[in-house]
Amino acid sequence: NSIQQMILAGDESNATIYLSKFSRLLRMVLSHSDRERVTLKEELETLKLYVELESLRFKESFHHQIICDEAVDTDEIKIPTLLIQPFVENAIWHGLLHKEGDRSLLIKFTEDTTENIVCIVQDNGIGREASGKMNTINNHVSKGIAVAEERLRTYNDQHIQKSNVLIEDLKDISGNAAGTRVTMTLPLLN
Repeated sequence: NSIQQMILAGDESNATIYLSKFSRLLRMVLSHSDRERVTLKEELETLKLYVELESLRFKESFHHQIICDEAVDTDEIKIPTLLIQPFVENAIWHGLLHKEGDRSLLIKFTEDTTENIVCIVQDNGIGREASGKMNTINNHVSKGIAVAEERLRTYNDQHIQKSNVLIEDLKDISGNAAGTRVTMTLPLLN
């Protein structure tokens, strides 16, 4: 639909860029879909393409950063396939796109002292409470997070080392919604 809209609006250049990125993302998702784990490097490439597509789709209405600490060996570390994207999607669609003013998304990977990979997905959007109210009004049921959490439960059932997800509502100094932070802790898997 986005590509069609760009073509109809006479924006062939962005439609071509979008189509190229979309086809690369589709190939990546398909090649990863039958694997339990992918390298962090592959996951970073997938996330980068996904965020670039969404940014282009929404006319670059939000700023984004994807950061990975230099000490993290992205070629060796493996994480569950397509686990992080639903949290990024929620940050964009339910947090940022309904916000007025400056919008930002941060995706950061670090290694903690107990040999885990920590992934933070943080937005400065409208927050979960406001988003939940909008979803109720629009009769929208979000399944992405539930699917990701189920995948983590299944993954944890099959492995000794456990992963977890913490979702925090961020507040400004006045106590108003200031976004959401998702922190995923994933054991180092080679």
